[in-house]
Amino acid sequence: MVAEHGHGGDNDGSPMDMGHHGDRVAAMERMGIRWRVGTAIALVCLLAMSLTACAQAEASLSPSPAGNVSGTVLLKGAQSDAPGAGLLVTALSRKPHVRPVSTHTAADGSFNFQLQTGWYLLTVDYWGAPSAQIHVGDSGVTVAPIVAPSRELAQTTRVTVNVAPGVIPPPGVWPSSHLALLKPAPRHLPPVISRKRAIAVGLGYGKPARAVLAVVSAPQTIIAPHGPMRNWLTWVVTRTMRRPFDPRVGGPLQPGATPGPPYLVHHSVSFVDARTGEFLLGFFTP
Repeated sequence: MVAEHGHGGDNDGSPMDMGHHGDRVAAMERMGIRWRVGTAIALVCLLAMSLTACAQAEASLSPSPAGNVSGTVLLKGAQSDAPGAGLLVTALSRKPHVRPVSTHTAADGSFNFQLQTGWYLLTVDYWGAPSAQIHVGDSGVTVAPIVAPSRELAQTTRVTVNVAPGVIPPPGVWPSSHLALLKPAPRHLPPVISRKRAIAVGLGYGKPARAVLAVVSAPQTIIAPHGPMRNWLTWVVTRTMRRPFDPRVGGPLQPGATPGPPYLVHHSVSFVDARTGEFLLGFFTP
């Protein structure tokens, strides 16, 4: 009986051992179930947190209440102004998430659209690229008439433009900054650098831009590398940017100071010596 008991204690298939084994398996299964349940709960929590974060991000980027914007484009003539009918007006914001909004003027030159609150640069697709800076509030805004010089007026009067036209009229034009006077280039030109090279000097290779030859004169206060510009044969290189920005750089506001309106510009202008390819001057226009 003792011998049988001893042999029985070495037998792995005894009922006692089988019971312990079953308990271990059951415990492991319960642990596995708890682990799977815990993992599922964690995933649900993470998903809920992600959805909450996405909702918060979407709310932060959601458009603010729109304001109605109305205005008129007038073409200034030699005798009287005429409505700028059928012209494309585009509202540009400096905020990356705010897309441009465009509309065409009616027969009377009027336009109307809805914009989010904030600062905008209104641009008109017309000769000289006229523009206006506005601020839109929750109640909207009525824009002062955007007056653009007509091509006919430019043939007899010196006018102000944001972008140098492809053909500069005889009286010449002032860029909006009034830094220089641009007059037509002579018919018989001395050797000059190519338009492609002028754009590369003014802005760098690979950047879309336009360039027009002009005779440039600047006030005494503007000094080119070799002195004041007087009847300087120049490539005027202009690049239109995708969205406007404020080029001013300043320090922090003083305590209690109120930030002023931005100065939104849309075009980068460079003067390049047409004979030598030397960079002369650079500035921005709306």
